[in-house]
Amino acid sequence: MLIQDVKKAAELLREGKIVIFPTETVWGIGADAKNTDACQKIYRVKERPSDNPLIIHLAKVEEISKYGEISDDHLKAVSAFIPGPLTIILKKRDPQLFSCGLETVAIRIPSCPRAQEFLQEFGGAVAAPSANISSQPSITRLSDILETFDSRVDAILSGDDSQLGLESTVIDLSKDQPIYIRPGMVSLEQLQKHLPTISRYQGSQNEAPPSPGMKYRHYAPSARVRLTSSLCNLETATSHKKIGFEPNADQLVDSNESYAQELYSFFIACDREGIEEIWCQAPQPGHLYDALMNRLLKASNH
Repeated sequence: MLIQDVKKAAELLREGKIVIFPTETVWGIGADAKNTDACQKIYRVKERPSDNPLIIHLAKVEEISKYGEISDDHLKAVSAFIPGPLTIILKKRDPQLFSCGLETVAIRIPSCPRAQEFLQEFGGAVAAPSANISSQPSITRLSDILETFDSRVDAILSGDDSQLGLESTVIDLSKDQPIYIRPGMVSLEQLQKHLPTISRYQGSQNEAPPSPGMKYRHYAPSARVRLTSSLCNLETATSHKKIGFEPNADQLVDSNESYAQELYSFFIACDREGIEEIWCQAPQPGHLYDALMNRLLKASNH
């Protein structure tokens, strides 16, 4: 059910219902973060592994310390990037928050005006992972949301297609040393200017994932994803399509930014056409290289 009214969407959350809503990164599938039954519905709808944590969405920076423990220095540092595509992991302060059995909670404040309007109307914490079936590509377009979820959730809040196209950067601030967990629009180099001691995540695959998108095959279409430095002279006996910077690409991109915007919707379109193999040209060096390679390698199950 597509709805326009944010008041109705917020009311549905208070009733323990599930509502999909737009953000600047990818669309999210939300529930009241203090309603365990509602949060568990998200896992069923997404067919999501039960140990894969959710991200809590808030409306204002001032609300962060209400739900998680954060130092003044760390709050000042991350305020350079939020509201925006940055998720921070903190020690959980509010015991009522659903956190997948973890003592930490991942928090994000989206900059999307429609998401802001919705979150402010709700007036609390909204648990909202990306709106997709688990392991499949995240969704960036309303048309794809409607085709995938219209009969699966209680409501879909209308909104524009996602501007950025990749999930948020995730950093862990629950320990003394900040850790760069998942690459995204906010790069490690940008963060180092405000958090000089931040380092890359070195955790084990056997431990509980502190953030979504870490332990399992993610962002993957049904088609086989293959990476290549060039789209020219490819030899394949299967039905295939190509995305990249060269003129023979089926989905031509002119920058890493446009690559990020188009990647998931291209994956989804290829699956709907029954394409068997997707060739992805490696991103260009520079901004978003790490984020795009992370998603491409996860999608290819490398």
